[in-house]
Amino acid sequence: MVRACRSRVIPSQKLLELITEVTFRDLSVLNYSKIVDIYDADGELLGATNRVPEALFLADMHGGYIQRRPIKYDRFATDIVISEQQRVRSQLRKIIHSGKLSKKQICSVMGCDEYRLIDMISEVGRHNFGVQPDGFKISLLETYILAQVEECAA
Repeated sequence: MVRACRSRVIPSQKLLELITEVTFRDLSVLNYSKIVDIYDADGELLGATNRVPEALFLADMHGGYIQRRPIKYDRFATDIVISEQQRVRSQLRKIIHSGKLSKKQICSVMGCDEYRLIDMISEVGRHNFGVQPDGFKISLLETYILAQVEECAA
């Protein structure tokens, strides 16, 4: 009976792919004066939305960036505002995407499993549930990556 339940568990990588797809399919533009464009690592346009958290999530998952679309009458335009919580989640997503550390290593430092890690980086249902990653632990991961790079360069 326990084996039957385990066979129904979706692999964490597949879950992350599904969350990314759901986020992409849910993109919408309702306010044409505040469009945020999403680009991949090669500068190719992936999509556009008015919601910065989702745009940042998709850009991070593709190693890309976001940019506010210029409008004709840009006199009252504002920059993209990213909250501290969004910035921290974005840092963690970038570490994961870099591939410089395995998910197992990241989970060990973050004190979680891969499913909890996905919860930490996802923007889906962020207001209803979701664990905020620890900024200090992310700094540890970044320091470890930097030490690896310096060691390889030496």
